[in-house]
Amino acid sequence: MAYKTQGLGNSIIQGNTIGLSSWQLAHVGDGRVQFNAPHAGSGPFDGFVMALNTWYFFEIRVAMTPNLYTYEARVNNSVLGTGALASSTAGAVGLGTQSFVPGGPGGGLTCTIDDVQITDGEFLGDTNWGVIYPNAPGDAAAWTPNPAVANWINTSEHSPDDFTSYNQANAVANQDLYNMDDLGGNFRIVGAHALNCVTKSASGVSSIKGSIKTNGSLNQETEFFPSWASWLYQRTGYRKNPITGLDFTAAEINAIQRGALRIT
Repeated sequence: MAYKTQGLGNSIIQGNTIGLSSWQLAHVGDGRVQFNAPHAGSGPFDGFVMALNTWYFFEIRVAMTPNLYTYEARVNNSVLGTGALASSTAGAVGLGTQSFVPGGPGGGLTCTIDDVQITDGEFLGDTNWGVIYPNAPGDAAAWTPNPAVANWINTSEHSPDDFTSYNQANAVANQDLYNMDDLGGNFRIVGAHALNCVTKSASGVSSIKGSIKTNGSLNQETEFFPSWASWLYQRTGYRKNPITGLDFTAAEINAIQRGALRIT
């Protein structure tokens, strides 16, 4: 998680466990940080003092076993601290983190967060999002464009314009695909986040699957049921290429196609 703050109070991030307790990567108050578990704290980590209004990239991994919180915290790809804290509540919380909450410094001050990643325990390092949009036709164009232009044009919207321009699937099994922008560099890819902005034009049950085409194969995502009342984002996160099972390469992202398949 990328983070900068106007103040040095409260937590940077808090994990709420499956119970009534929580853990925190927290400010000490003087620029240093520490790990807190219920009724226990690591004490300030040595060697790091945070400056105000400066971007940092924090990562933390927490594992819970009965009566023990084991942690590793990192900042800007360097280890802040590791350890294990005994806690009388660890064994009673289901041994899992249910939700994450960024903290605010309080006192009328604010913090800003960006580039949030949640993994199964893997450290990804300091990451940035690169946003790409449709830029050319893909390998399928069965949806009806409104207005009647090339399908990809109606989806290449940096700010969605709802019913001003859109593509409509008039029948089950209609498939659209669009070529996407290139990244503009040979970056290490640690994940991808695919989105479609969708709605229904009439009442009744209707559904789609988001699609990506990579390495010559089409991957259909989990079925999604749009709202009739509003436009919603259908989102799918990819840690790895679903076709190869490996990290995406920049070349694979540059060649990827995005689209949707009508299911019902």
